Amino acid sequence: LVATKESARRICENACEVIWTVEPDSPVCNSDWDRDTAAAAYRIVVEALLNAIKHGQAETVAIRCHADSIVIVDDGNGFDPAAVESNRFGIRSMKGRAKLVGQAVEVTSEPGGPTKVTLSV
Repeated sequence: LVATKESARRICENACEVIWTVEPDSPVCNSDWDRDTAAAAYRIVVEALLNAIKHGQAETVAIRCHADSIVIVDDGNGFDPAAVESNRFGIRSMKGRAKLVGQAVEVTSEPGGPTKVTLSV
């Protein structure tokens, strides 16, 4: 969690505000959390933040760590997920990383926003 928060701070700098909510029963609080799943979660959070800033021009990103999920919601301008070209790598990489560790990522958005990335954990 510490590394993810530090990376989020560096990624966002002055571009956006990150608001964290971490429930005590979230696996991100567990030092014994599976290393591969933790690494996948880290990479997915980083990718979601980069997309929120680069593509969505988000000013605020909320990261909520629950017992069964990590949810990243931004206030950016959103997009139509059905219109994303197949050669785009961001969403595919998040879904692929989750699948490799037996989890799933769902991305929901619409033009005008918000965009929500949910990783099951």
